[in-house]
Amino acid sequence: MNLAGILERREKVEVFLRQHRIGLLTLVFTDMVGSTSLKQRLGDLAAFNLIQEHHALVRELLTQFAQAEEISTAGDSFLSSSPNLRMQPGSRCRCRRVCVRCPKRAEPLFPIELGFISGR
Repeated sequence: MNLAGILERREKVEVFLRQHRIGLLTLVFTDMVGSTSLKQRLGDLAAFNLIQEHHALVRELLTQFAQAEEISTAGDSFLSSSPNLRMQPGSRCRCRRVCVRCPKRAEPLFPIELGFISGR
C-alpha cells in the first residue's frame, strides 16, 4: 500500500475514534443464589430488605472505582460498568467479600454469583 492509501486509512480511523467512545470497559454482574428459597424461608419483606442491602453494598463497592456506574437492577441482580476496573489479582475475591458480608453482621448474608467481563 502506498503512503497516500495509508494516510487515508489513518484519517478514517481517526474520524471513527472521534465519533465513538472506545476503550476498556468492565461489566460486573451479581446475582443472589437461592433468592426464591430465601423469600420462602424469610418472607417477602425480609428477603426484599436483604436484596436492598445487597444492592447498597454493591453501590458502596462501586465508589472505590472512578467512573464506575450502576446500569440496572432486576430483582436480586445488579449490573454495573467501569472503564477503570482492572482485573487485578484478588479483585474478584474482594468484590465477593464485600457483597456477601455486611459490616453490621458477622455471618454471610447470602451466597452470590459474581461475573466480570472486560473488553473494548
